[in-house]
Amino acid sequence: FTCEFWVKLNGATTGNDALLDTRSSTSSDGFQLYLDSNRTLLGWVTGDMFGSSTCTIPIGQWTHIAVVRAASTATKLYVNGIKAGTTYTGTQDFSNSDVHIAADSAYSTETNCKISNLRLTKGQALYTSAFIPPTEPLTTTSQGATASNVKILAFNNSSVTGGTVVP
Repeated sequence: FTCEFWVKLNGATTGNDALLDTRSSTSSDGFQLYLDSNRTLLGWVTGDMFGSSTCTIPIGQWTHIAVVRAASTATKLYVNGIKAGTTYTGTQDFSNSDVHIAADSAYSTETNCKISNLRLTKGQALYTSAFIPPTEPLTTTSQGATASNVKILAFNNSSVTGGTVVP
């Protein structure tokens, strides 16, 4: 799968500020992307971390983030097209269907940010090495995506609630 989006922080983070959480409040079959109090981007999978302990997300600047699972045991985090930190190599199946945007699965933390061009592509690893982030709005077929594999494509037009593929 590929899960990607652009984020722009509106201000400081307080710690554990969730950007995206695919876990539910009752199931841990998913991942969470969050920022610590230094705006360091981290990925969390039950019992394990992935991503970077040094990648800081700036305030007031758009940053492209992508989580890519290219093999059944390899999940990578990319920031502005560059692999960030460690690869998660566990056997998590990511079978949960929840997606929490700018909040964690329990809605106990929210993040003061803007999200743009959120796309979840199932069954396709669109990026497997360093890449140049897209500068045009994402579509159901851009970056080599197969339209039927795109399960979510939201926040990709001028409407704050609009999207192309919204379940």
